[in-house]
Amino acid sequence: MILRPLAALGATAAVLAGAACSGAPDAEAQPRRPSPSAAGAPVLPPAALLAARAALAQDQYYAASYRFTPGGGGLAGSARVERTRGGFRLDLILPGDDTHLERTTVVVRTQAGTVHCRLTAAGRGCLPASAKPPADLDPRLHHAFTDWLAKLADPAAAISVTVVPAPTGGSGTCFSVEGTAASLDPPVDPGLYCFDNVGRITSLLLGAGQLTAVQITAAPPRVVLPAPVGEAIPPDAALSPTPSGPPSTGPTRPDTEGIVTPTPRHSPQRR
Repeated sequence: MILRPLAALGATAAVLAGAACSGAPDAEAQPRRPSPSAAGAPVLPPAALLAARAALAQDQYYAASYRFTPGGGGLAGSARVERTRGGFRLDLILPGDDTHLERTTVVVRTQAGTVHCRLTAAGRGCLPASAKPPADLDPRLHHAFTDWLAKLADPAAAISVTVVPAPTGGSGTCFSVEGTAASLDPPVDPGLYCFDNVGRITSLLLGAGQLTAVQITAAPPRVVLPAPVGEAIPPDAALSPTPSGPPSTGPTRPDTEGIVTPTPRHSPQRR
């Protein structure tokens, strides 16, 4: 009566041993090895991580819509960026107020050069590529999508890089970038640069203001100029308020409003 259970246990042990030797997927018999992701990939220094994202960004072609918040205050606007194989275009749209008309600042960069334009209800015009734009036509935001990418991708660039959280409403991996103490002329403007996993800019914070991506889509076939080059740049100043009425042509008199003149008292005549 005792031999039969012992024989059964021996048979069961033999089966388990055979399964282990045959490579059967037994969770308890075969301890799991940690996967490469579980073991943890090597963490790159911030400057190297930024250089990798900026290198990817140079080969990304897309169209993106952004919210725009001016750096010096004022009403928020919007922006559109187009990166194609043949060029780049930035449209910065600002609403009107008491001092400025609603206006769009456009920067178009191609192999022929960089053209700055202004579009308002009063007209539209673009400066020649050789002309130096006034400060209000050079937002500098376009550099982050064009020539600064090569500088950010240079591991030897004279910049200090720190990985920071994304700003409110932003996304992607964000880097705080500043020039090093030894750099008298930093290669890029200091600020916050955020990229998604393939290198598209999702947020940007520079002195001119902040861009926050709303939508990213496919790039158009090419970029186009919004106005003929060489046309006069229309003013963006709002019209000054007109006077309430024509000036008076009659004789002038001193303004006595608010001045009370006492009424003289007449003494009774003596008889």
